[in-house]
Amino acid sequence: MVEVTIHNFRTLLPTIRQLIQASCFVCVDTEFTGLAIDDNNTFNLFDTTERRFQKLKSLADNFLICQIGLSAFVKDQMTNSYTAHSYNFYLFPSVCGSLDRRFSMQASNTEFLKKHNFDFNKFIYDGIPYLNNDQEKMYGHSVDDLGFTLVFRDLVKSKKPLLGHNMLVDLCLIYKNFHQHLPATYEEFKCNIHQMFPTIIDTKQLSFQLKRPLESYNLLDFNALPELYEAFTSRKGKSVVLFMPNVLHADDCMKYKSSGSKYFHEASFDAYCVGYVFLRMAHLVAMNGVRSSEARPVHFSNYLKLLEHFVNKVNVIRGPVHYIDFGGDDPVASRPQWIVATTKDRSPLNIDTLTKQMDEHVSMDVQRISAHKLIVAVSSHKKADELMEKLYTHDVLHGRYYSWLRDSSTGQEMIWRIILLTGSAGIICTSTLLWWWDIL
Repeated sequence: MVEVTIHNFRTLLPTIRQLIQASCFVCVDTEFTGLAIDDNNTFNLFDTTERRFQKLKSLADNFLICQIGLSAFVKDQMTNSYTAHSYNFYLFPSVCGSLDRRFSMQASNTEFLKKHNFDFNKFIYDGIPYLNNDQEKMYGHSVDDLGFTLVFRDLVKSKKPLLGHNMLVDLCLIYKNFHQHLPATYEEFKCNIHQMFPTIIDTKQLSFQLKRPLESYNLLDFNALPELYEAFTSRKGKSVVLFMPNVLHADDCMKYKSSGSKYFHEASFDAYCVGYVFLRMAHLVAMNGVRSSEARPVHFSNYLKLLEHFVNKVNVIRGPVHYIDFGGDDPVASRPQWIVATTKDRSPLNIDTLTKQMDEHVSMDVQRISAHKLIVAVSSHKKADELMEKLYTHDVLHGRYYSWLRDSSTGQEMIWRIILLTGSAGIICTSTLLWWWDIL
C-alpha cells in the first residue's frame, strides 16, 4: 500500500493515472464520518426505494469521505497473474474563497475508525483537497483545490470496470464529493452513475448470486468481505480449481507484501480484497463444470462475459429490493408483507416482548402505531411465516398482516372522509371494503 496525503499527491498523481489506464479493473472502498444524521435517516426494512435514496442523499450531504482506497489490478501478459497497485488516500475538503464545507461526525462511526487504527491526524492535517463540479463552477479552482477530483475524473474517462463491496454508499459519496450534488430523483441518479461507470461489479451482491451455483465448493458460506477474503486465501480457496490466477502486491506496497498481516477496514486493503475475491469467484464460475483435462487460464474479458448477468447489480442493505440494477430495471420488491402485532387485551405492548418471539439472527425492524400496536418488517418470508405462526398461538399477542387502509394514517383519513361525505352508505361501503380485504 502507498499512503497518499497532500504532501506527496502531486508527485504520485502521474503514476496513479498511468496505472488506471493500464489496469483491467479498479477497486474502490471508502471510510466515512457517519451513516445517519438522525434516527429518522437510518436504513430499515420499511424504506421504499425513493425513501432510501433520500436517506442516501442526507448521508452524502452531511458526512465526509475521510479515506478512500484504490487498487488497480494490472494483468501480466506473460503469466497467469495480476498485480494489485493499492493506494490509500486521506481526504479533507477544500476551503476555497467562501466555500467552507460543514460536516458531521457520528460517534459510532468514529469508534469504528478508532478500533481499526484510523489516523485522524492525517485526515485533518494531511488530507488531500477536492471539489465537485458544482463547487468548481461556483468558486473557481486551482489544481491543488481539485486534488483527488483529478483521480476521480480519470476513473470516469477510463471506463474501466469499477468494483466494490456493498458499494451503494460508496457510490453516493463519490458522486456527491467529486462529481456533483445528488440529483432530485432516484432514476436520474441511476442513469448518471451508469453513464460514468458503465461496468460496476459489487462483490457482495455477486457472492449472493453465486452462492447456489457454486455451493459445491463451500467457499461462499459468508458474504462479508473479511470472511470471503479469508476463505479464498485459505489453502482450499487457492487450489480448489486449476489455473486460479495469482494475485500479487506491487513492489511499493510493502506494508501488505512483507508483513502478511491483514488490515481490514483500511480503505486500500479492503479495495485490494475486493479485487482478490472477485478474481477468485470469477475463476470458479469459469471452471464450473469444466473437466481438468480441458482447464486453461482465463482471459479477463472472458470473466466479464461469464458474469455479464451480474454486472451493475449493487447490493441494498435492509431495503425494499435486494439490489439496484444500474444497467436496467430494478427487481420487483420481494420482501414479506408487514405484520401488525397487538396485545389481545389492548394493554401496552413492549417492543422487547415482541422481539423475544424471533430468532436473534433474524433481520427485522419495528415501528409503533399505538401503545398496544406495532408494525414489524422482516427480511425473510420464512421468518415472517414463523413469526405469524408464533403470534397465532400466543397467549398474549395477536398478529395479522398489515393493511394500508386500516393501519396507515392516510388510509384512516380516507375512511373518515368517505363516512363524512356519504353518511351511513359510507359506513356500509367501508365495512364491505374492509371485509373484502380480509382485515376485519
